[in-house]
Amino acid sequence: MSVLTCFLAIVFPGLLLVLFLSVGAYLVLRVDNIVEKEVIPQGQFFGEFKKRTISAIPALIMPVIILGGIYSGFMTPTEAAGISVFYAIPVGMFIYKGLTPRALGEAFVKTATTTGVIMVMIGVAVVFSQILLREGMATALRDGLLGFSDNRIVIMFMINLIMLLLAAIMDDVSATLICVPMLLPIIRSIGVSPYQFAAILGVNIAMGNITPPTAPFVFLAARIFEVEVSDMMGTVAKLLIFCHFPVLMMTTYIPELSLWLPTMVMGELR
Repeated sequence: MSVLTCFLAIVFPGLLLVLFLSVGAYLVLRVDNIVEKEVIPQGQFFGEFKKRTISAIPALIMPVIILGGIYSGFMTPTEAAGISVFYAIPVGMFIYKGLTPRALGEAFVKTATTTGVIMVMIGVAVVFSQILLREGMATALRDGLLGFSDNRIVIMFMINLIMLLLAAIMDDVSATLICVPMLLPIIRSIGVSPYQFAAILGVNIAMGNITPPTAPFVFLAARIFEVEVSDMMGTVAKLLIFCHFPVLMMTTYIPELSLWLPTMVMGELR
């Protein structure tokens, strides 16, 4: 499987999810009156918009480097991440002037700590997934799903439930390392493209990141904005039901949504 093709497969589902979340957030704000409206004169608005857009350009170049390098095939994700770090340090220190030597040192320490934790989790997840494979879990799961129903729509729905459950109780890396070896043979056996599976997995992982009990993105947002997680869960539930879930179903049952762009760019998929 091509990594670039997997990235291309998630582009349209990702953009669709952004659209749904944007509309959903707007409607929640309007209906629930979460924030007070602030009327800004038109001239002041465009002036402020121009000022902030210009000041944001150096920061906006970094995702261009990362995504552009990956999607063009010029860099691997790891190489893109490394180059973006070398770009971010001088930008933060000399353009935005918010990154001091002391803050940079603290960032290195936190990065090393976080990387160590992630590597330990990856190691455990890889070992666990290999144990499951050696014990025949993938075969048993396939036989169980096919024995439960021979309807492809039902099987895909059950696979989504399994992925969502794992994504909700694990971090995204561990969930991916466990889901792929177990579920990819089942996906192939029912005639679903592995690249469509990559898109489905991506949407599922995104849902898992805001689904209790772990919900790392929810806890991160609560920490940044200094609010209680319990105060956010009602809104999060609405976004899950009316935004994430419809996109997941469309990605699952409309193959063209995830396969059209890879086919156009890479040619016939294998």
